[in-house]
Amino acid sequence: MVPLFLLAAAPLTPPHPIDAADWVREEDYPPTSLQVAERGYFLAHITTSLSGMPFRCDPVRPSAFSRSVCETVMQRARFSPAMDRKGQATTGLYLHRITFRIPAKNLPPAPPKHVVALTVDRLPSGSPDPADIRVALEVSADGRIADCAPLPGGSSPLQELGQLGAIACGQLTQSHNPPVAYDGQSQPVSSIQSALIRFQTSRSLKK
Repeated sequence: MVPLFLLAAAPLTPPHPIDAADWVREEDYPPTSLQVAERGYFLAHITTSLSGMPFRCDPVRPSAFSRSVCETVMQRARFSPAMDRKGQATTGLYLHRITFRIPAKNLPPAPPKHVVALTVDRLPSGSPDPADIRVALEVSADGRIADCAPLPGGSSPLQELGQLGAIACGQLTQSHNPPVAYDGQSQPVSSIQSALIRFQTSRSLKK
């Protein structure tokens, strides 16, 4: 049976980046230094404190270049803190991505932003195809999804969040292994984070 998660008085709120476009600037990495980037994309999990300050940056693909980008990001990154169901600030985990455009070089395919893609027979009337739903997750220290709730801001209208969000949360609890956050002593801790789920019909796959 697919578990359903009901919205409580205080919503789960992942950490929200503030002025993320200014965290890494063009002058930080001239074209010559970009040649060491194995790919044109930088992905890293940033862990945030109760005040919203970042205190860890863990590249998805560790390298000297990605660690250098992490150092730059940590100097400038700021967040609104993650909030739990009690309305209290808590540890957050945020996946940050940057595209480095190397002159005269074609970029490889971009890594997908969604963690799960579900093919369905049909979508609610008025939904785009594909439709993206973002959810907030409470992930325990052992990597289990303890709570899940849809977030506004995806490509689907608000009235469809409940229906598609419940399906998305049920699917994630069954098949998704979210990243685990670590504290300053490298011990696993629970965190609030977000994930994007894509709903698509077989018709959209043929386009």
